Amino acid sequence: MITIRFFNIYILFCILIPVSANALAEEKGKDDADRGNQSFAVIGNAAVYKQNRADAKKSAIAAAMRAAVNQTALRIFSPDAVSDSFAKFNEITADHAGDFVENYQVLAENASDKEFRVLLQIKVSEKMLQEKCADFIRPESAKTEEEKPEEIKDAGNRTEAAGADASAKKGPKVLFLIAEQNLADMSPVFWWGESREERVIHTEKAMRENVSAAGFLPMLHGFGAGAVPNAAGLILQPDVNNQEAADIARQMGADIVIAGRAIVYQVPDTEEGEKTSFNATVTARAILAESGQEMASVLETVTEQHENPAEGGISPLGAAGKQAAEKLAPLMAKVWEEMKSRAERIDLRVTGTRNLGSFVRFRKALNAMGDVKNIQIRAMKSDEAEISIGFAKAAQEFINSLKKLKFSSFEIEIRSQSGRRMEIALIPK
Repeated sequence: MITIRFFNIYILFCILIPVSANALAEEKGKDDADRGNQSFAVIGNAAVYKQNRADAKKSAIAAAMRAAVNQTALRIFSPDAVSDSFAKFNEITADHAGDFVENYQVLAENASDKEFRVLLQIKVSEKMLQEKCADFIRPESAKTEEEKPEEIKDAGNRTEAAGADASAKKGPKVLFLIAEQNLADMSPVFWWGESREERVIHTEKAMRENVSAAGFLPMLHGFGAGAVPNAAGLILQPDVNNQEAADIARQMGADIVIAGRAIVYQVPDTEEGEKTSFNATVTARAILAESGQEMASVLETVTEQHENPAEGGISPLGAAGKQAAEKLAPLMAKVWEEMKSRAERIDLRVTGTRNLGSFVRFRKALNAMGDVKNIQIRAMKSDEAEISIGFAKAAQEFINSLKKLKFSSFEIEIRSQSGRRMEIALIPK
């Protein structure tokens, strides 16, 4: 006998398939899914009414987007969780699926008198979907400290500067991957390793305090391999390259990752009567989580004298970490601000500009759009133009505004979008 719970899940699965537009979402392959890749190859169908293929195409694209968003939701939330809040979930996503699409591209299209079909490559913003549904659906990964296994609870690397969860504040979130070797350990200590023993990484603690003071948001993490998301792969070595560091950071929701090594040793041949000298060296590099691009790197060395070897094995690590953070933070801030400035522009390729009157009217309409600033024409050819547009809001909001523009002699067709780069066509009516 089918249980009530199983029946609910079965009904939910049926409902989530957009029957009216007959859209079918297919993952590129199990390997992509295992890596947490939210890019889908999606087929969207829509009926053609009164030979209006342009509207049918828009409906088919919308249907494909809904299918991709639904499939993403069922990957990050359990079917039971969606089922329990299905009405609210529909309210958030059904008519606003495009809000969760990071980028898409039309791979192929086919039209008949009765039906329009499109094949899209769509990337869904998993982060945005979680944020919009956070009030009524909790992701499987969002466990409280009491619910977490012991190995993924925070291991003493919390500081007053880190304080509340970084996600509750504004600013770039920073994850630390610092492997530290002190006098008490022959092998480096690093939180993403196989050891579940809770340890304080003194270099990281000092760096967290200083990057927090500079406006960055240090992220909390656990201790042991269980603290690393499976989708990031089990990288259990103290040394990680830029791409490995970026992979871990992305899976943990960081914007920037600071990776590096720290070591302290006792300086030999201390003169008689002097305190023992200890030398600590820290190498650290800041890496953009999204691309793996290195933003800046530093190497800092501190030598201190201490009577107590235990203090001598810890204090210089903190001092070197502080110096490293003080030099790294302004370099990170500069690169981040430059990125932010670039991210606030839309690059638009416009075809169908041969009719100069249409192009002039289109430019005037762009100037009149809300939140649009500083339109620059980068290049003009016989039938196309490259335009750069200042637009601080999300790319999807720009697209939504474009769709609202109406002209008597031509219409706008959005051909493709990848991030903040788009291609549109001005098509005579």
